[in-house]
Amino acid sequence: MATPVSVGQPRGSGFPAATNGFSHHHRQNPDAGPSSQQHHQPQNQQSQNQQQPQQSVGNSQGGAGGGTTQTSRDVNEVLQTELGLNALLSKLRESAISARDFAGFLKKRAQIEEDHAAGLKKLCRVTHDTIHREPGPRRGTLMKGLQESNRIHDNLADNGVAFAAALNAMSEELTELSNNIEAGRKQWKNVVANSEKKGPTSYHEMEKARNKVDIAAKEYENARNGTRSRSLLSGGRHPEEDSRKKLEVADMEYMRQVELTNKIHSELFHVERPQSVKALRDLILECDAGLSLQLQKFVALNESFALNNGRAVSGNGGESDLRKALLSVDDEADMNGFIMEFASKSPPQQVGMMKFEVQKHPIFPLPPIQQSQPEPQPSTQPPHPHPGPGDRAVSGTYQNPNNPLGGGAKITPRPVRRPVKPVFGVPLEVLLQRDGNAVPIVVIQCMTAVELYGLNVEGIYRQAGATSHIQKIKEIFDNDSSKVDFRNPDQFFHDVNSVASALKQFFRELPDPVLTYGLYEEFIESAKIDDDNARRDSLHALINRLPDAHYATVRALVLHLSRVMQYSGQNKMNAWNLSICFGPTLMSARQEDLKNTNWQHRALDTILRNALDIFDDD
Repeated sequence: MATPVSVGQPRGSGFPAATNGFSHHHRQNPDAGPSSQQHHQPQNQQSQNQQQPQQSVGNSQGGAGGGTTQTSRDVNEVLQTELGLNALLSKLRESAISARDFAGFLKKRAQIEEDHAAGLKKLCRVTHDTIHREPGPRRGTLMKGLQESNRIHDNLADNGVAFAAALNAMSEELTELSNNIEAGRKQWKNVVANSEKKGPTSYHEMEKARNKVDIAAKEYENARNGTRSRSLLSGGRHPEEDSRKKLEVADMEYMRQVELTNKIHSELFHVERPQSVKALRDLILECDAGLSLQLQKFVALNESFALNNGRAVSGNGGESDLRKALLSVDDEADMNGFIMEFASKSPPQQVGMMKFEVQKHPIFPLPPIQQSQPEPQPSTQPPHPHPGPGDRAVSGTYQNPNNPLGGGAKITPRPVRRPVKPVFGVPLEVLLQRDGNAVPIVVIQCMTAVELYGLNVEGIYRQAGATSHIQKIKEIFDNDSSKVDFRNPDQFFHDVNSVASALKQFFRELPDPVLTYGLYEEFIESAKIDDDNARRDSLHALINRLPDAHYATVRALVLHLSRVMQYSGQNKMNAWNLSICFGPTLMSARQEDLKNTNWQHRALDTILRNALDIFDDD
């Protein structure tokens, strides 16, 4: 049987390990067949086949990598393999993603600058209108400085608009570059996949042909030795001649397949793979160079933007800047100028101190006064009301400061009603035993009102309600809370902020906070844990240790605040803002605990963010 031509192949090229040189196909058995030695190839030609792929790929990359250092040689070796192509495809994808990410950053930065410039422009217009709308003249160095400051701020806004426009242009360029690079990457990915797939396919066909040669050779040997195999029994009268022809046909087919495999392998290593490597490297360099150019432009734009703003604030040139405009204000000169202008519009006044003479009336001297007893005057003081059994009154005397003779009138303030069934300031355990409700009625009613009428109110729980409404709501619950139904907004005067304030006041007046003084130090220590999951689990364990009344109340409140957070786009109350409003209220507002305010906020923020993990929303 003929010896196949050896194919030189670098490591990791995508072919099976057995294909590396096809060395297991070489046979030197002279009995294998009549054509066993007719297809030998010179050794020097084999070595050239082994060296040509490496030289071809190495030369195609020599300009980029230099090929003079060990690192460059190692890189070129990797690029000769299918692994190198995959690495280039991955690097190209990473470069495209980097360009796209930076384009997104530029777009967001441009939006921020546009919003800031628009706000500054609006402020300048409002300030200008305010200055010129005020009645009367507005003169002096102060007004000149403010007008110049307003003009400079308008210039700063123009700088911001130009900066944002440049950033938007850079973002669009990078986005276009990223899209083009991604399209090129997908195209070459398909080309590489189709090219690399031809080698293994050809190799497997060659293996099939070699197996047929092995089978035919075995049958030929059996025919020569006189062994009657099953295939020979089904043959003609000349089994040795038939098997010999079959072997020759199989051997020719095998040699044809070997030549085809060598041709495909040579095209892959000499043409297709170097072309793919060069194209991918060019795309990578194009993308990275484009991104680097935009980075340099970004640095230059920031420098120019900062320099222009700096000159507007404190420039050294001849143009007026903010520093000169505002430091040139002369308060004393403005005051003197205003006084002189005011005086010029008034009648002439005598200068210097005026001296007056005493002019006695002709009635003086007066005759002596006759003494007489004054008559008693009837009292105009109304009778003092007697307080009722359920009221307490405080009386006092009002001294008139305008009466030089002293004395005063007694006043009686409005009687204050005592709570019939107090709720505010009563421990949660007492409310549970007295009313039989795990969550106090005041908490349920206030949360109901907020969820019906306050979820879209901006600053709910941060904006304070009217003091008079809060006091009336408190009196309602302290006297007969069973008749309260805050589903009707008339009962809380259509003032949902007062309802929210009353709820916070209820928690503040509890003798023992909802999260209890007993567990306060442990809550603070848990809040100091850096790992988010560990901090959540530690706080969860502490909440489970709360008394029943406290646990039920904090569970209802946290789930309610979680629903408030779902409308943060309208009410601006996220987890952190709510934790600022409720942290000291639920944990401790004692003077000695003020140093831990930030930890209180962090603890409640963690509880609110993990509300559905800590409590079941049923």
